[in-house]
Amino acid sequence: MANLSQTAAPHRVWAEINLDNLVHNFKAAQARASGSIVMPVIKADAYGHGAVRAAHTLIEAGAEIFAVTSAGEAIELRGHGIGKKIMLLGDAPIEAVKKLSGMDTILTASSTEKAREYAAALAGEAVAVHIKLDTGMRRLGVDVLGGIESAAQKMIEIASVPGISVTGAFTHFASADDQSEEQFTLEQIELFTRAIDEYIRLGGAPLVRHCSNSAGIVNYPAARFDMVRPGLILYGYEPDWGSSGLGLLPVMSFRSVVTHVIHTSNGESASYGRTWKSSGSRTIATVSIGYADGLMRGLSGRIDMLVRGRRAPQAGRICMDMCMIDVTDIPNVAPGDIVTVFGQDGSDSITARDLSGLLDTIPYEILCAVSKRVPRIYLKNGKVAS
Repeated sequence: MANLSQTAAPHRVWAEINLDNLVHNFKAAQARASGSIVMPVIKADAYGHGAVRAAHTLIEAGAEIFAVTSAGEAIELRGHGIGKKIMLLGDAPIEAVKKLSGMDTILTASSTEKAREYAAALAGEAVAVHIKLDTGMRRLGVDVLGGIESAAQKMIEIASVPGISVTGAFTHFASADDQSEEQFTLEQIELFTRAIDEYIRLGGAPLVRHCSNSAGIVNYPAARFDMVRPGLILYGYEPDWGSSGLGLLPVMSFRSVVTHVIHTSNGESASYGRTWKSSGSRTIATVSIGYADGLMRGLSGRIDMLVRGRRAPQAGRICMDMCMIDVTDIPNVAPGDIVTVFGQDGSDSITARDLSGLLDTIPYEILCAVSKRVPRIYLKNGKVAS
């Protein structure tokens, strides 16, 4: 994997985004989708990787449509020259509906009332929508658990609202990444299929169907339908359950730099709260990264970082802008040395999943936590991309 770990540090902290790996993962998802449209999910700034750069890169790789969550995300993409289709997965704020429709954005209609609000805001203009069906997530959408027939009738009502052009329908899996919940996911798929079949029987026009997130793509081939929505696998991580066999490659590496090195005597402490104390003579390096950059304070004293291709345990509490590591067993560590929080350095690597496991969370949160103040450096063909 191309990286900057053997060169001079470009910043006090930075995230390397390997665009070649992003393309590799997208192509792998395309191959697994078996002809279904692949709609990359680039909400939350592409899970912290940079939505604008990710979208431009994925367009070069063949992407024709993208999924975001907020109106601001769609507007940002359009403002940076992204001309492909964009779908808003959540409800659009009414004050932004007219602008979004003018930007050729597909909106989500989660109820008849929401469709009517869109129509009123459009004042005679038209917008494409996909109807969101709630098959068990219990978060947003037309309620299918309350009855197939009533759900299909509500879909017909939405399609009948003037100015609302229904071009698709979708649902979201609650537990596709949990093997113990396989039956529940199969039931969601059945409810989704039956609701759409009933909608067509009642006179609804054929539409684009999609429900598979990354775990759905990997674990439920029958649920790929017309389109799939890869998120986590796009950025190089397998779902919690299921091995894709896609040869996914992590896209982000998170790095910082040593700024100071000291030697401690037995019993001396380091950082807030004096939770770490030196056992004998130790060498401690200060690293210019902290929880304001996305290195969560809950990881204090629980992780290793890579320096010169070797592991150094993190020492004491992680501060807002800095933390310390114990480099006693790594010779000649000096200010300017690059430190890898997650990513590869030499023959060793640490992943976002490694960190998420320590916090009983998921890789999504580790990636999204990398803050806006952290510069993103994009790599392509083994070099820094302009």
